[in-house]
Amino acid sequence: MKRSLQVIVLLIWMTLITELLLKFWVLKGIAEFDFKDLLLTQPNILDLACSNTCLRGIRLKLKFRDQMAQMQVSTIKEIAQLKAEAASREVEAQRKYDELQVQVKVEATRKYDELQQQLQNMMKMFQ
Repeated sequence: MKRSLQVIVLLIWMTLITELLLKFWVLKGIAEFDFKDLLLTQPNILDLACSNTCLRGIRLKLKFRDQMAQMQVSTIKEIAQLKAEAASREVEAQRKYDELQVQVKVEATRKYDELQQQLQNMMKMFQ
């Protein structure tokens, strides 16, 4: 029972991670963001014609870098929340398992006592 709960929690965890990765790759495709865009080239400050274009390119790359950082932060928060939820579900499953174990022991003890009483009654009848 405990092993099956662990397998279920693991499957849920893997599903959540897969969903997060899919979200990341979809957003990456929408923004047409490439990791090589994070590399900033050194602008040529002596070339006045290039400086405006270079600054716009740098601003765009910095904007993408900020967006990626925000996405990473939100993803990390979402992962932390999912971990907490999974841990909470695991604790609840363990509590239910323990509760069922107690019920089974109580029922077994009751049944044993009942059978013991029947046996004693039968022994009295044969005496």
